[in-house]
Amino acid sequence: MPVSVKSSSQASLLRGVQQEPPKAYKHPIESTADIGQGESVAQLEQGLDVLDLNDDEEDLEAPSSFCCPITTELLRDPVVAADGHTYERQHIKEWLQKSDTSPMTNEPMDHKHLIPNLALRAVMEAYFGARSEVVQ
Repeated sequence: MPVSVKSSSQASLLRGVQQEPPKAYKHPIESTADIGQGESVAQLEQGLDVLDLNDDEEDLEAPSSFCCPITTELLRDPVVAADGHTYERQHIKEWLQKSDTSPMTNEPMDHKHLIPNLALRAVMEAYFGARSEVVQ
């Protein structure tokens, strides 16, 4: 059944919908393993949702994903540990000196390598930059 189009703007929108998706979207990320940073996809999605909030909310608190689960303090140098969770670098290093288990799950950690969570850091910088605050 043909679609009735009432305006040229509606017609252009429909043409846009009928076009093939950009090449960048032909191979979507299927899992967080595709980007190698544990929970980064979920954090990016949450961060982007937060950026869409009404800017009139002056007293908006930072999302919990911006806080270290060990100390609940705001992340300054977020890193992903072997358990896939993001922590403040200093605090997870101290934890791993005392324990070989995850602070979140208490399961043994496969290794003690820490990967900078650049995606979360970028979302945090955008979030706080939009509110004239600085994340260092």
